[in-house]
Amino acid sequence: MSLSEPIPSSPLSDSHSGLQLDLSPSSEAYNVQERYEAELTEAWGRIEEQEDRIASLEQELARSEEERKRMKRELKDWDRERTKLEQAAADYRELKMENAGLCAQLDQRCRELDHLRSEHQDMKSLLEIRTTELSSTRAFLDVSDTVSCADVQRLVDNLNAEIFQLAAGLTDDLVIGRVEQDTKEYEKAYANVADWIGEDMARILASSAYADDPVWVQMGLQAVASRFAEYGISTFNICIPSEDDSLLQKIYRTLFMQEPQTVSARWRALTRRYVRRSCVENGLQAYAAKLIRAFQDILLVAGAQDHLRSSDWTGIQARMERIAASIMSVQNAIGEDVTSSELQVLCARPGAQYTSSWMQDADDCGRKGKRRDHGAEVQGVQCTTGLGLGRREVTQDNEGRSHVKLVTILKAQVVLRPDGGSGETEMSSSLVKL
Repeated sequence: MSLSEPIPSSPLSDSHSGLQLDLSPSSEAYNVQERYEAELTEAWGRIEEQEDRIASLEQELARSEEERKRMKRELKDWDRERTKLEQAAADYRELKMENAGLCAQLDQRCRELDHLRSEHQDMKSLLEIRTTELSSTRAFLDVSDTVSCADVQRLVDNLNAEIFQLAAGLTDDLVIGRVEQDTKEYEKAYANVADWIGEDMARILASSAYADDPVWVQMGLQAVASRFAEYGISTFNICIPSEDDSLLQKIYRTLFMQEPQTVSARWRALTRRYVRRSCVENGLQAYAAKLIRAFQDILLVAGAQDHLRSSDWTGIQARMERIAASIMSVQNAIGEDVTSSELQVLCARPGAQYTSSWMQDADDCGRKGKRRDHGAEVQGVQCTTGLGLGRREVTQDNEGRSHVKLVTILKAQVVLRPDGGSGETEMSSSLVKL
């Protein structure tokens, strides 16, 4: 019921009831009617409020419906987005799995690459090693010489000339007198001279029969200097002990006879070079001092003790050191600089048989006419006054046995025995010793 509709009549004023009610303000019916009307008005007010509220709720409901529809649309959109996200997540998981597989393959390829790099580095290192070995082998087998045989021959000639000049200078104006031969000093000097240049030469120097001939003293000085020079040139190094040198000589003799010449020559050159570098001391002064003592012993045995006291041994020391330096130059040239051939200085031992193929009689040097022929080929060698130079070659006979052949480049200068005595049938010379 709306507010515009007419209000029904109160039962108290109903004319059809046949009752006549008292509606005066003071009557009870009037009060009841007023109360009913107030309640009715109040009820209609509440109805209007409810209707307003209903209208408001309907509007709110309409708004809620619109909101619901909007949210439903958004929900559908979110569902689509969720579906897309789920698909994207599935794609991501698939891609992640694929990426994991690719990572595994990449790791495998990386390991293979590292392995290949390692193999490559190993091959590179091996190549460098082989290159170094090849270079070393080429250098080892290289037979190119830094000096020629002619250069070595000139060095030997110069050394012989220096020895001759020093010996000749010491015997100028030499006065030979008597000497007490029963002293310990003399006996020691005599034993040393006999050991160096032979008993016969020591006896000649000590004999009064040759007291007026200083040439024998000069030859004795040349002989001992030649022996010292031969030892210094033939040894691997003058600073090492003789036992070590003997071992190296033995090894080298075996290599020379059994290996190709290029191999044995390179071994010899390298060994001499590094043995020389390993020697911390300079052996020239000590070597020269030993040679001076040998010269002093020869002069003492010859009876030239007064000459010993007057000689300028300080100046002689300097000349001896120059000779020692020349000896080392020949040693380096023969031992290190020449590898294409096997060169060797020639020095006949006292008492060896005279052999004209590599020896020359010093008494006939510069002599006009023929050399003396009274059995020179069977005479013995008194001493060597000048070194020779030869080249050794390994040859094989018909039975395949190896032999050493000597090719003479420069003959050794020797002095034959004055008594014409024959030499030893088996020569004891530097030819059998490296």
